[in-house]
Amino acid sequence: MNPVDLGKAIAEYGTPIITAMVMILVCWLVKHMVKEQTEDREYYRGIVTNELKGLANASIKNAELNNIGNQLLKDHSKYTETFSVKVVESLAIVAERLNGGTAGTKAIAKLKEIDAKDRRKKVKKVEEERRK
Repeated sequence: MNPVDLGKAIAEYGTPIITAMVMILVCWLVKHMVKEQTEDREYYRGIVTNELKGLANASIKNAELNNIGNQLLKDHSKYTETFSVKVVESLAIVAERLNGGTAGTKAIAKLKEIDAKDRRKKVKKVEEERRK
């Protein structure tokens, strides 16, 4: 093709050729943008999916830890209850002893008094025997 023929061809068919070239460029641009948008969407969807999976796993672990914590609180409550019962019993014993003692302690005290009187008699007999 001679340059003159090329100029004549552009003059006659220039608009359809330019239109075809623009259409090809527009189609390529649309295809490229759709591809980029799809990749971005998959990327962000992956991020969100992974985050949701992480949150779900964290939620499961949190529920397990809550159950363990509740069990520990129940056990602690049992220990606290047992401790408080023992403290009350101990305080009751101390109060009884401060107020004169229990029946058992009074009996022990009487036995000690009797034993002390018997010892005094024995000690006196021993002293009398030594004098003789």
